[in-house]
Amino acid sequence: MRLTFFPSYEEVFAEDTLKGIFYPVCRVVDERYPCPLYIVSSNGLFFDEQYITDQNSHIYTLFDIVDGRYVFNGDIRLYKGYEVIQEVFLILQEDFVKNKEKYSPLLRTSIHDKAYDLYVEALLPQVAHLALSFNFAYYAKTFLLYHLSKERYKEEGVHTTYRVGKEIVLDNIDMQGSYGDIEMSAEYIFPESMHFESFEFVGSIYGDDFFAESNDVSLLYQKDTHKVLIVNSCS
Repeated sequence: MRLTFFPSYEEVFAEDTLKGIFYPVCRVVDERYPCPLYIVSSNGLFFDEQYITDQNSHIYTLFDIVDGRYVFNGDIRLYKGYEVIQEVFLILQEDFVKNKEKYSPLLRTSIHDKAYDLYVEALLPQVAHLALSFNFAYYAKTFLLYHLSKERYKEEGVHTTYRVGKEIVLDNIDMQGSYGDIEMSAEYIFPESMHFESFEFVGSIYGDDFFAESNDVSLLYQKDTHKVLIVNSCS
């Protein structure tokens, strides 16, 4: 198995629909699978649960794989702020490119440090013209930590928190963690039409090693339909 962290959005997704909503975290290449699989996360946004479907909810997202990239068939309205999120994401990207050297020390401080609040406050004038229907502070802090983690990976070339199956790939931490709780409650979480039991567990990451909170993300694969299932769980 070969792992690469922080693949580009364009490598993972077939369309721009989810840009600013889902972050590509890890590429998994293994001879058991016909193409690379990807762990992706929607950390940073809250959910409007009236738009839950059998394709996406606050816990799971189902993707088709078409020509090696993910295709989304869910309801984008589930993600609060979806109307303006791509514009907000672009603003944050441009700011990060200009100021990433200034922000880099924040990777070694707590998300509750005053410096993160100052980061958000400095950005507010740039998004004041937008109708923000979501928690901008949470989104911005998540964006910053993801991109700081990405820069660290570029510099150091390793990330030590990926876990696969019940064995350890890059560290000595027991794998199952919070995913075990999801698995035990599957019949209450996933729609019957999904046939959750037919998915193979591939691996998972600790959310707080990439983002602002411990919202872990697991990847599952269904061979017969060539679909992937992304599952969120808190450790």
